[in-house]
Amino acid sequence: MSHEIENDDQMVSTKGIVPWHKLGIVVPDEYLTATRAMELALPWTAEFQPIMFNGQEVPATIGKMVVRSDTQRVLGIVKNRYNIIQPQDSFNFLDGLIESHELKIETAGSLRHGSRIFIVAELPGTSKLPGMNTSSIFSLVTPTMAALTFIA
Repeated sequence: MSHEIENDDQMVSTKGIVPWHKLGIVVPDEYLTATRAMELALPWTAEFQPIMFNGQEVPATIGKMVVRSDTQRVLGIVKNRYNIIQPQDSFNFLDGLIESHELKIETAGSLRHGSRIFIVAELPGTSKLPGMNTSSIFSLVTPTMAALTFIA
């Protein structure tokens, strides 16, 4: 799909509306922790499997596949030194900010069959540009291959 939301992607929203093309669930707890949001949105784990080509296992020196535990869909191919951080554990560092009410999760979930995971969090305060309405401030947090990306 052009919006990169697939049938096996799931979203969690705390805003009282079903998110993303009705592929999500509403959670009433507005101060939901990042860990719990990911557990609800992504009820699967990532696992290693050997790389297969034409029905044959590729030598382990090449690398390995990371697959979803529920669908066996390949999320990526990685080198042998790669360590999996489970989606449910990827945002633990945000929990302290959420518990102290410095962040509030609005939406969490996945795109591209789970190969991209994210949290959108609302920050305290508002912003107003000249001639514009006052608006809330949000941050998108998403793990990438290199590091965590923050977009405010």
